[in-house]
Amino acid sequence: MSSRRKISIHSSSATSPRRGFRIRVTGLVLLGVGVVIAGWLLVRAAGSATGQPEAEVEQQAGDGAQVKSPPQTAISDGVIRQDVALPELLAKFNIGPEVSATLLAHPAVPPDLTVRSGTLYRVEYGTDPGGPARVLTFERDDTTLLSLRFQPYAHVTAIPREVTVHEVRYAGIITENFWVSILESDRLHHTLLPVVEEALKWTVDLFHLRPGDRYKLIYDEERRDGRPIGVKALKAVEIETPGQAYRVFGIGAADAPAYVDYYGGTLRRQFLRAPVKFGIVSSRFNPQRRHPVTGEIRPHGGTDFAAPEGAPIYALASGRITRRAEDPNNGKYVELSHDGRFRTMYLHMSSFGPGTEIGTPLQQGDVIGFVGSTGLSTGPHVCLRFRDRGVEKDFLQYRDEAVIASGVGVTGHFTDRRDSLLDILDSLEYEEIIF
Repeated sequence: MSSRRKISIHSSSATSPRRGFRIRVTGLVLLGVGVVIAGWLLVRAAGSATGQPEAEVEQQAGDGAQVKSPPQTAISDGVIRQDVALPELLAKFNIGPEVSATLLAHPAVPPDLTVRSGTLYRVEYGTDPGGPARVLTFERDDTTLLSLRFQPYAHVTAIPREVTVHEVRYAGIITENFWVSILESDRLHHTLLPVVEEALKWTVDLFHLRPGDRYKLIYDEERRDGRPIGVKALKAVEIETPGQAYRVFGIGAADAPAYVDYYGGTLRRQFLRAPVKFGIVSSRFNPQRRHPVTGEIRPHGGTDFAAPEGAPIYALASGRITRRAEDPNNGKYVELSHDGRFRTMYLHMSSFGPGTEIGTPLQQGDVIGFVGSTGLSTGPHVCLRFRDRGVEKDFLQYRDEAVIASGVGVTGHFTDRRDSLLDILDSLEYEEIIF
C-alpha cells in the first residue's frame, strides 16, 4: 500500500501577536512619511507664492562655462557690434566709477582692454529684468572668459577655455592666387597667411605664383570647441612651380619660430626680398626706360614696388639713416647705409616712420616710412634705389645674397624630424582641378 504525505493548511481569523506588532510599526512609518511630504508641499507652495526660488540651477554662460544663478534670474545674451573700450562698455551698463575702477584694476583685466566686434556676452540682472546689471560675462580672448560682478560686490573671475592642438596636413592647387586659395579653402584658417608669408619671405615671391602652381602645408592648429582659432606652429611648407620646388621647415618655439632649408641652414638673407609686404614689381631697373610721366627715354635706376597707399615700408637690411628729405622728383625719401658697402633709398613716401631721424640705427624689417605717391609719381608705390660701392645696381640681382650663418645641422633631432615631415609631404595628394 502506498502512503501519501498529507500537507494541512490551517487558516484562522485570529492574528498572531508578532504580526500585529509589525502592522502597527508599518502604519506609524507611513504616517510619518505622509507628514513629511505634506510639509514639503506646503513649503513649496509658500515659496511659489512669494516668488522665492527653491534651489539653484546651472546656467550656461558664454562658451560653456558653468555659472550658478537662480532659475528666475533675468539673462540677456548678445554680440558686440563694434569695438568698444571696456570702461565705455561698463558705462553702457550704468556701472559707477568706483566699481569700474575696482574691476579695471584686477590683474585678469589687461590694461586698455578693447572688447572686439563680434564678441559674445551675457548679462545677468537678478530677478528684476528692469533692474541694474549684476554680472557681465564676455570673451576676453580665445582662451579666457571674463566674468565681471557688479553686485552685491565688485569682483572679477577669469574662466579658462580649453584650447586643443591638432596637426593639419593639406595639399592645394592655386586657382587664382595664393591668398585666394587659402581664404577660399574650408579647411585652412585665415591666420595661416601671414605665417606662411613669414616662412617664405626669403625664398618665394608669393605674388608671382600662378594658377596651377601647387603647395603643401603641415602645421599645428589651435581649436576651441572643435572650431579653428589660429595657427600654433608651421612645421613644413612646400611650393611647387614649373621646374622648381621649395621646401621650408619650421624649428624653435611656437612664439619665436625660425625657418630653415633642407640642411638646417638659415633662410635669412642680407636683404629682404621687397621693402613692402605683398608688393608687386611694377617697374624694373632699366637704363633705357621711357618715363611714365614725362615720356622721355631716361634710365630708371631703381625697382618699383606697387603697394596700397599707407602700407608700411621696411628696411631691407640693418643699417643707419644717412638722409631723410623731400624734393620734387623723389618726394619724401630715406637713405640707409649698410656696412659701408651698400646703400638703399626709398622714394615717394607718404610720410616718414616714427623715430627715423638722420643717424638713427635700424634693424632689418624696421618700419622707415609709408607708401605714397609724393614727387614725380603716377600712383602709390615705393621706388627702391640700390647702390653697391656708390654704383646703382639692379636690386633683384643682389637680393639673394646670403648671410653666413650656422644652421641646426644635418644630424640628430632635426634630421629625424625633417625626414618624418618629408614622408608626410610626399604622401599628400592634390585635388584634381581643371583649368
